[in-house]
Amino acid sequence: YAVHLYTAEACRGSIYACWCLAKCFADGDCGLRPNAREARRWYRAMERAVEKNDDLSADGVRAAAAWLREHAVE
Repeated sequence: YAVHLYTAEACRGSIYACWCLAKCFADGDCGLRPNAREARRWYRAMERAVEKNDDLSADGVRAAAAWLREHAVE
């Protein structure tokens, strides 16, 4: 259920929802299997999010950037 809500909000432009979805896919949480491709998709979507004043901390943004650097596609 959480994944459905995160997806709906992420598609509406919530940076926090994008981060939550990415974490779920990256870590295999929320009943999902780890999926680097989907995690990358949602971490990158954070850059296009229109709601930047969500509850996501600067640490969350830095963690997302670090994950993308570590899992860069060559």
